[in-house]
Amino acid sequence: MASRAAAMTSAIGVNKILSKYTTFYKTCDVRAFTLVEILLVVVLLGVLAGLAVPNFTKSFADLQLKDTTDNLAYLMRYAQSRAILRKNPQKITFNTERTAFWLLEKSSDDPGADFERISGRMGRRFSVPREIAVECAGDDIVFSKNGKMDKARIYLKNQQDQYYTVSTQDQAGYIQVFPGRIE
Repeated sequence: MASRAAAMTSAIGVNKILSKYTTFYKTCDVRAFTLVEILLVVVLLGVLAGLAVPNFTKSFADLQLKDTTDNLAYLMRYAQSRAILRKNPQKITFNTERTAFWLLEKSSDDPGADFERISGRMGRRFSVPREIAVECAGDDIVFSKNGKMDKARIYLKNQQDQYYTVSTQDQAGYIQVFPGRIE
């Protein structure tokens, strides 16, 4: 008899637990995405990313070219102003590979004096990204204390064959930036 009572009690207990378990899931409204829906979203995001990457690469190359051109033109304008204010010639020098440029100042008024690197952030070495080619006739552009400068055209080109021209030839005393290659 005791075993029969224990069996009934345990059966009643199990039924109560099961009824609580099933009522919980009936009252709780569980919603979720199916595997097919999730895979569809992942595929669409992959297609959109695949379409956006070439545009991003082109935009980044354009920005790199424009930024390098702006840095060079700004440094040239700064060198011209510094030469006038300090009454001391300045020079922008390119390394032989055309991968960097920097600003130098003449150490004294002596014609045989050397140019020395200036201190501060404008005297730092400006690097040209690998993707950009720089073309110019000489390694140096000298800015005189009277505001005159060497006549030069500097061409900057990225891998997509886009050009910018930085010129001191077109108007005396001015550094100008032109989109494209100006001959």
